[in-house]
Amino acid sequence: MVEVLQTSKHTFHSCTVSGAILTSRETRSLLRRRLPFPMRCVWFKAMVDVVTAGLVGYLGKDAIQRLLGPTADYLGGELENFVKNRHDNIDRIFRSAIRKSSDLDDDKVVSPRILKEVVNEGSYMNDEVGVEYVGGILASSRSDDAKNDHGLWFAQKVKTLSTYDLRLHYLFYRSLQAILTLNDDALLRRGARKGLWVFVDAGEIFRSFELTFDNGKNNWHLFTSSFRVLVNEDLLGSEIVYGNKDFIEKELLEKKNISATLPGSGLLTHPTITGVELYLWAFGKGLEPTSKFFESDFDTAIEGINDGFSNAVKFSNLTSGA
Repeated sequence: MVEVLQTSKHTFHSCTVSGAILTSRETRSLLRRRLPFPMRCVWFKAMVDVVTAGLVGYLGKDAIQRLLGPTADYLGGELENFVKNRHDNIDRIFRSAIRKSSDLDDDKVVSPRILKEVVNEGSYMNDEVGVEYVGGILASSRSDDAKNDHGLWFAQKVKTLSTYDLRLHYLFYRSLQAILTLNDDALLRRGARKGLWVFVDAGEIFRSFELTFDNGKNNWHLFTSSFRVLVNEDLLGSEIVYGNKDFIEKELLEKKNISATLPGSGLLTHPTITGVELYLWAFGKGLEPTSKFFESDFDTAIEGINDGFSNAVKFSNLTSGA
């Protein structure tokens, strides 16, 4: 890896790709030990060209393009585009990390394990939220100790989440940040968090993904699936209620003893401390106390992304908890 880092950016990315694509033990051994370094990249390009030629010959270029869409550019036959796409993504991630770092001259360091995760996985991130999350985790990971890889869990967590999952996580906690103050300390108390409920209107969810209500309604299963993923990953509370206005109001009254008038159909859930922590890590504040979430100078806006769910509403049926 040191040998790779001493080369130009272009060579670095080409050979990083080789490690990702050519996964057999024998191939990696050949690349590392038997060929001089300049020849490894030449050999890799030749191998990729052969594989791509085989794919194109067997399936046809048009079939591959129709199957993958623009992602077909990531195939070996388009090696320059492959390298450029990943390079551009890494560039955006590093710009995000630099923007979220308060002082680049503080002699802090990032764990190599974090850097590996960012380069290998983040280079495939092309959605703005994903780029900002990975960049924020990189910025959060700057510390006085190169062994401090505490952010590794969060980086790996982001890797497992889909674009929809990440965007819904961001929008939910961005909305929560807007409607809570430090006086709403139920968020920081374990027993009280389950009594802190947040309602999100279905129309707002659809608009956040640039869908009309009809199109969003027809794809509602995508959103409920993502919300369930966030629940399973402990990024949202273990209880989630979604449906029409009357159904949710009835659930609130009968099961939570909360009388409420909701603006329409939507979804009801509550935050978790893990969800808050990921949000902090994603915006460069992972090593700070969770109370940072409430501070007015904690800017988490993402250009081009909706500023949270504008009509999110909070309810609470617990006033105490540890």
